[in-house]
Amino acid sequence: MNTGFSSENQPEMPTNCGTRAVAGVDIETWLAVEVGIVVDSVHRPAEQDAYAAARGVPVGEWAAVSKEWNVRARKDFRVGARLGAAHQAAADARG
Repeated sequence: MNTGFSSENQPEMPTNCGTRAVAGVDIETWLAVEVGIVVDSVHRPAEQDAYAAARGVPVGEWAAVSKEWNVRARKDFRVGARLGAAHQAAADARG
């Protein structure tokens, strides 16, 4: 999977802004998996969990991890901006 996402030139994320890991999944891993699921057209929840587990997310945790990070993205513009930038980078990489 090449999402085209790079953490370079992304807004700095202070440690107090809700970016603590969720079930051991940091923001970089969440972004890569979240965008990768879209790019690679992984639709079924069981397939998404397997996809995430293959990328370091604990087995059976993807739905909860994704839900929590998406809540954070809605609440903190910096997390949301990182998600938007990751999706845009993936779209640009696809051409």
